[in-house]
Amino acid sequence: MTAEDSAKIDAYNAQLEQMTGLVRDTITKVQNGEDIDLGDLDEQVGALCEEIADSRPEIAQQVTSKMSTLISSLEELAQILSEHAADEDEGEDEDES
Repeated sequence: MTAEDSAKIDAYNAQLEQMTGLVRDTITKVQNGEDIDLGDLDEQVGALCEEIADSRPEIAQQVTSKMSTLISSLEELAQILSEHAADEDEGEDEDES
């Protein structure tokens, strides 16, 4: 593995950790009833994943663990947002009664 490969791996891992931290913070905000703004998170995650997928397999293998952590956090956020939306819908239905 070259020094350039190691630098790419470090950069990818840092970006994945940063995005995971943002998702974890967002989960906490939703759980605390705070308003959230995901901005362009979807595009950022997609672009990074595409870049990693286009890299050499040896590089992609080295970031699999951090990518799995990000995916798990995104899945958890999606579940929480879905539950939160369902709770809000129930509240609106009760208000209409």
